[in-house]
Amino acid sequence: MNNELKMSYTRRITQSNPSEIIAILYEIFFTYLQDGEEAMKCRNLEQAREELRHASQVIQHLKDALDRRQELSKQLYPLYDFCQRALEKSNYRGDLSGIEEARRIMGPLQEAFQQIAKQDQSGSVMKHTQTVLAGMTYGRGTLNETTIYENNRGFLA
Repeated sequence: MNNELKMSYTRRITQSNPSEIIAILYEIFFTYLQDGEEAMKCRNLEQAREELRHASQVIQHLKDALDRRQELSKQLYPLYDFCQRALEKSNYRGDLSGIEEARRIMGPLQEAFQQIAKQDQSGSVMKHTQTVLAGMTYGRGTLNETTIYENNRGFLA
């Protein structure tokens, strides 16, 4: 994952409610999974291992976010655990089988959490973050994207 994409995910997380954060974690997971798969197809096993390790860490974050008192969490935990083991299997064997298993399980879950995030009207989890205003400006023959960060963090914010 390149730095620009990391910054984009970070910016989105700072502005998101709890459901949106989970949906973003799924996006991050699939980004790492795709990068690991591409590296493995190119036989760059060191990079593939690193990408799959990051994907496994994202699953760990998803596991940590579960509310153990909820029945759904009791069903999701074994699925997440299975996906982590599948990624470890791919790392160990150097093949795509575990990646495909994880994708098959996590894909429908991602879709479900995206739908939940669309319905969640709660506010942002993080307070005192930078406000991001973005827009397009254009001039003679050019189109530029402009991003303004309003810094309202700090002691008096």
